[in-house]
Amino acid sequence: FRDAADMPNAIARYGTLEAQGWKAQEGTAIHPENAQGRFYTELLQDLAAQGEASVYEYLFGDQTVAVNLCVQRGSTLTILKTTYDESIKVYSPAFLLNQDMMQDLFAKQQIKRLEYYGSLMEWHTRWTENRRTLYHLTTFRNGVVKRLVESLSARSSAQ
Repeated sequence: FRDAADMPNAIARYGTLEAQGWKAQEGTAIHPENAQGRFYTELLQDLAAQGEASVYEYLFGDQTVAVNLCVQRGSTLTILKTTYDESIKVYSPAFLLNQDMMQDLFAKQQIKRLEYYGSLMEWHTRWTENRRTLYHLTTFRNGVVKRLVESLSARSSAQ
């Protein structure tokens, strides 16, 4: 899905899968009704309006079993988030989704680089031995806000 109008329903399907797994138990699952779900819906809608967002789904029959939330800029596709139906993990639906997605994108020469956002995970290394370090930088226009965030971070780390 690449159309901005499709993003809310795509995030809802993503959230349905993620809410059934371990992330729901930890309280970190994306859902259309939580702040994280609203953030991703708005982000992907805005980027889709510029032709820079896509959601890839893998189906077993008519059932969504894996979803990738992606951003594409130029010839680079970044997979922001992946979820899958944990009740059928023996079939590796996320792996199958990535395999089909990559075959299609590279065959059409739509991308030259694929990146996974976040920490390197073992399953990322099944696709390539190449690695790249990403650095996260946070800047604040206001020094008071910076000190407040640092103070809150220090408190949560101490607990």
